[in-house]
Amino acid sequence: MRLFKSKAEKVKAEIDKIIGRIASNDLTLTEVVLNGRGLGDDEAVRIAAALRVNSHVTKLYLDVNNIGDAGATSLAGMLSVNSTITLLTLGNNKIGHVGATAFGKALRTNSAITELYLDNNNIGDAGATSLAGMLSVNFTITQLHLDDNKIGHVGATAFGKALRTNSAITRLSLYDNNIDADLSTRIDKLVEINKNSTSSDEARRRKTELLGPPPATTAGASANLESRFYAKLMEEDDRNVNFKLSELIPLIEDAHDAVFFYTLLNFSYKSGGITAPDRSRYAFDGLCVASVTTSCTASIVLFKLLLEKASNDGALTAAAKFELDREAEVTHTSHAPFVQELRERIRSNAARIDGLEANAEALSRSVEKLRAGIRHQGRVQAAVGMAGAVLNAVSLGIMGPMLSAAVNATIGSIVDFGDVIHLQAVVAAVGDASVKEALDAGLA
Repeated sequence: MRLFKSKAEKVKAEIDKIIGRIASNDLTLTEVVLNGRGLGDDEAVRIAAALRVNSHVTKLYLDVNNIGDAGATSLAGMLSVNSTITLLTLGNNKIGHVGATAFGKALRTNSAITELYLDNNNIGDAGATSLAGMLSVNFTITQLHLDDNKIGHVGATAFGKALRTNSAITRLSLYDNNIDADLSTRIDKLVEINKNSTSSDEARRRKTELLGPPPATTAGASANLESRFYAKLMEEDDRNVNFKLSELIPLIEDAHDAVFFYTLLNFSYKSGGITAPDRSRYAFDGLCVASVTTSCTASIVLFKLLLEKASNDGALTAAAKFELDREAEVTHTSHAPFVQELRERIRSNAARIDGLEANAEALSRSVEKLRAGIRHQGRVQAAVGMAGAVLNAVSLGIMGPMLSAAVNATIGSIVDFGDVIHLQAVVAAVGDASVKEALDAGLA
């Protein structure tokens, strides 16, 4: 029988205890720090399940672990129902584009989290494109950290596009990726505008001055022959068609691109180039990217027609069709003028509340200073009263030699006539009742 637990057993016991506290909604537990504990997908799934019923944890630190796509997907799903967590760190894990895409979907409806760290993972262009699409509808998150994630031109371009309309992001960290200097500088300038603007209107105006008006999104327009999607589509490629389909997905920029993509996908399936499961997977991933581009009426109409076609062809299940339809509706609604106006009013009211809170704090400090002044004035008046009473007694000649000696001893021992407690202590030490009566009369 072993008397001592191994280090691994102690760590597991500690993790189990923390997860238990999370699940019990312990109100004293507001921050969970589990960095470098060797956590894998199983532990991440358990933590996510516990946080679904928790309303007190606001910060979750899971850096430097072994969490992969399965764990990340569970944590992302948790964020779709949790409205308390404001910060989540998952740096230095094993998260790929699947996990990042799950976060991109979940954060489209989450209005609590403000900071997300996914640095030093492997989300690539596909994961970056999903997160960028999320920024077109999420105006709560202010910091997104994606350093060292193998993000290239496609993912960075998606962020540049999203930042044309997003005015909430004030920190987008993309260091140590494969992004060219010009594009990186443009992204940094857009983020800087967000940081230094006082309203979304000001941010949009300054971005328009910098880059010109954003291009209109219309589904009926002809294909952009200069787009990277079209270039990849027309590129000669002797490899298996799976490679081309995989590379086209993150390049989809609108519903029109999605139509071309689905045409190639369906042709590849009918000609035997891909299997039915592959067709379903590619159809869902491609339309998922397209669902975040349906900002105008024409684009969402075309997208819905494409969804119907894919469903009738058997490329999408009913559940997948409804999920993608909902994503497209969220994108379309979030770009409606009344929603944009509502967001602006909320930001304005929030700024006004912050101002009122600052004024209230300043007023509170002023009141405290006034109270301190009143207390000091009271001590001074008490000291003056005591001194007046003693001097009156002396001047009236009602004190004998013994009392005069007591008065002299009292006055000689006082070092702070403004401290009533000190005065009372000195009089008590002298021990003369007449002096004490004189002090009491002066303080009355």
